[in-house]
Amino acid sequence: GPKLAYVLMPFIDGFNHKTMPKTEFEFSSDAFRLRSPATYAQNEEVFISYGLLGNDELAVRYGFVDPGNPQDTCVYEGLLSWLQANHEPMKKAAGAAPDRAKAVRDARLET
Repeated sequence: GPKLAYVLMPFIDGFNHKTMPKTEFEFSSDAFRLRSPATYAQNEEVFISYGLLGNDELAVRYGFVDPGNPQDTCVYEGLLSWLQANHEPMKKAAGAAPDRAKAVRDARLET
């Protein structure tokens, strides 16, 4: 299969990134080609794409973010467990409301 190679590409940073399928780079002994997933009209700005990446990856890898990035997501580790323990509507939905337990005891519905 094809070998992986890391190269310096002069002039490539002259293109702006746009979130779309990844731009393909083709190398041969006498040429370097960019193959865009988009079609462009004459005199229209040409973009390259680093791939369908979220803003966290764009920031870490390339030093910028895309404000309208449809691939952007936010992950909140531990948010669900915190909400279940501290957010009253979530506690009620899970049956942890103290007033509900008291109502069941008062009605003597336990088995």
